[in-house]
Amino acid sequence: MDTAHFDQAAATWDENPSRLALTRAIAAAVADAVPLMPHGSAMEYGCGTATLSFLLAGSLGKIVAADVSQGMLD
Repeated sequence: MDTAHFDQAAATWDENPSRLALTRAIAAAVADAVPLMPHGSAMEYGCGTATLSFLLAGSLGKIVAADVSQGMLD
């Protein structure tokens, strides 16, 4: 996979209002469907800028976020 597109797009990725709204809706759905606990942990693979992980971070003890795009991780 060529990550150059995502490396470049990362700088403004979270500025897209519809993308942010969708991520917030996904976080709410996860919180409704999964019993999140302060001592719990999760992994988000393909996290992009990890917005979903940041939205759920207050409900979990540890989240590991991984992505193949270094730009997204930065």
